Amino acid sequence: MSILGLGEILLRLSPPDLGTLTATRQLDVHVGGCEANTLATLAGLGVPTRMLSAVPQHALGDLALAALRASGMDTAFIQRLPHRLGTYYCENGFDARPSRVVYDRADSAINYLRQETLDLDTLFAGQRWFYVSGITLALSDAVRELAFFLAAAARERGVKIAFDVNYRSKLWDYDSARPVLARFAQEADLLLAGAADMTGLFGLAPREDSPAALFDSWRQWRDRVGPRYFAATRRLVFSHNHHRYQGCCMAPDGSTGVSREYDLHILERVGGGDAFSAGALYAVLQQQSAQQCADFATACAVLKHSLPGDHALMRAEDILQLASRNSAVMQR
Repeated sequence: MSILGLGEILLRLSPPDLGTLTATRQLDVHVGGCEANTLATLAGLGVPTRMLSAVPQHALGDLALAALRASGMDTAFIQRLPHRLGTYYCENGFDARPSRVVYDRADSAINYLRQETLDLDTLFAGQRWFYVSGITLALSDAVRELAFFLAAAARERGVKIAFDVNYRSKLWDYDSARPVLARFAQEADLLLAGAADMTGLFGLAPREDSPAALFDSWRQWRDRVGPRYFAATRRLVFSHNHHRYQGCCMAPDGSTGVSREYDLHILERVGGGDAFSAGALYAVLQQQSAQQCADFATACAVLKHSLPGDHALMRAEDILQLASRNSAVMQR
């Protein structure tokens, strides 16, 4: 059961040792991007994954491809184009100081990826799911058009669609994003949408901050568009590095699952949500119950928060061990 993803591959540049961008004289390099992070984690879990994207025809493109290939991802459909690699600068916060992100991704290679260059039958061969996020939809009119085109092509071939809303205010505003994200969400067989998404983008305000209220808003959306999977996290922030974290899932039959709450001390927040998406997709592929989905996806995200980089390769048995509360015991 292979998963195809569409998204921008990014280079992340961060000051070492929790430094600031204004004071640093060197930068650590990571390769990431929402869909790339999710697919890399899934590949590490043994799920065949395939990425559709574009990178430059120079050494930075080589670097990006090498990082993704190391996860086991199929990169044969990542085109090499004579355009730049998108980058972002991430200043990791600590305690009361928040993380800060500066994007430098305008006019990057993925914006020149065109549907007429794609052999759709070959691209979708063997694929069971098509995965995309709202970050990709925010990039440009051309990328949005491509994403909707591929979603239609997936539907024609019986390929299911997974969509992570992933709204980013630094890429577009609510007024621009709302109709686009709502339209794509209607196509999703798995919708990753938290309380803020259901309220701000879809107008389904939960009555309170609780799993039950989140399930209620999901049911309202399901009544509009039909049964599907839903998954999201709830996060209470005490400081940059100390959160309370919980995952929720709902299956098409209406059954629900809520993970235990984790008291989370964070090494690396970047990619945590993408790891949750990977865990939810993995659970759905394994035909797990809503409760198993919530437990596995949340444990996958929690484990990622303890690992550096935009994505991390994790073993399913390690995630299951964390979900079963046995991870703190020394393994020897």
